[in-house]
Amino acid sequence: MKRTKLTAWIMITILLSGIIPASAEEKAAPPEIQENEECYFDYLTFGVYEQDNNLENGPEPIEWFVLEVENGRALVVSRHALELMPYHNTIEWDTSLMWETWDIRAWLNGEFLETAFTAAEIARIPTVTVEAQLNSFSYNQGNDTRDKVFLLSYNEVPRYFGNGRTRTCRPTEYAIARYEAKTGRQWKQIVDDVWEEYTGTCSWWLRTPGDFPGSATISHHRGGLGFMSSYSFTFPYAAFGYPEPDYHHGVRPAMWIDLEP
Repeated sequence: MKRTKLTAWIMITILLSGIIPASAEEKAAPPEIQENEECYFDYLTFGVYEQDNNLENGPEPIEWFVLEVENGRALVVSRHALELMPYHNTIEWDTSLMWETWDIRAWLNGEFLETAFTAAEIARIPTVTVEAQLNSFSYNQGNDTRDKVFLLSYNEVPRYFGNGRTRTCRPTEYAIARYEAKTGRQWKQIVDDVWEEYTGTCSWWLRTPGDFPGSATISHHRGGLGFMSSYSFTFPYAAFGYPEPDYHHGVRPAMWIDLEP
């Protein structure tokens, strides 16, 4: 029995590390990059995930914005926020909390990867080095990681996106329903904006840490960039009649996709 379990764990480790030879993997057909006049980016569809909150019709194809094409690979980020969730189940002042240990990293490379893609599609998603980046306000950047799916960094957003409007995104109906079921809050009431064009948009997580141990950064719902500060973390919200923040921001997975036949 012990030998069987050991063999199983070895196989899982090999699969996640991406060291199986390409010839042993059956790859799905490469996705086709398409133009979209409604968007600022070319896009492609790859994988499926529940989005319209109608479970009876099955999950919908995921649309990805193409940020860069290099060496036969495309760097993509999801067009919509596919979930609204915290970056870590317990958000606290903790020097051990950074991208490499966040729960959202484990979710992206575990449950999300297995739910959204077939084995043949996963074979088209390379395992890459995700760079830990330090900003002037960051407490500690942590270590580089090896991932298939990741979040964009604070520095990558202005590199790949133009002005604030190109950074805005909306959560799916499924993400909103899941948020409301988990928190008991009505999401649309929280994010109403005085500018109609931003009503319904959401902030979304970035992998770069904020200015205190255990914090994170975001792209705001209007497209600006921000970070969790020690002041906002310790602010007495209840004393001033404000609801406590729930840290359920949007999740826009990013990854590289192999475009070669």
